Amino acid sequence: MIRTNGLMNNYINKATEFEEDMKNLLVSIKLPTNLIEVDDCVLLIVNDIIPKSLDLNFINKVFGDKTGYEAYNNHLHISSVVECEILNPYHELLIGIDVIELWEQILIESFPSEKFILILSFDGVGAVARFHKYRVEEANWVDPDDIEMFKEGILYKSV
Repeated sequence: MIRTNGLMNNYINKATEFEEDMKNLLVSIKLPTNLIEVDDCVLLIVNDIIPKSLDLNFINKVFGDKTGYEAYNNHLHISSVVECEILNPYHELLIGIDVIELWEQILIESFPSEKFILILSFDGVGAVARFHKYRVEEANWVDPDDIEMFKEGILYKSV
């Protein structure tokens, strides 16, 4: 299931004007794609830091639950991984959509029995991609029924 709010629909429609430009950009992306499962959390491995266990009390105090922790840990500002002079923010949005699609493939291949929520936000200036595991006992980081309330564009994808 994919849902987008009206603002994201407008941004995506505008971004299609810049798809041709993307072919001419020399883009190098250093995207973290290595994953590890620790204490029922699926985490991106960043800077080769691999936790052996998690402090669940700390996670519950600071992030509310495992979903909140994953959404925090597994978020990526697209501008931080792109080595290119991005000509405008819509290029960043297009790259963010590609990141979500790549993460989707990696998550499905690595954890075929799990369900995940992937979220892309865009405020007209920058894009942030994130994901977390779907858990019946915890609320999603973003409620797909409330995405129209956001003041930024939201793409919500469950896989």
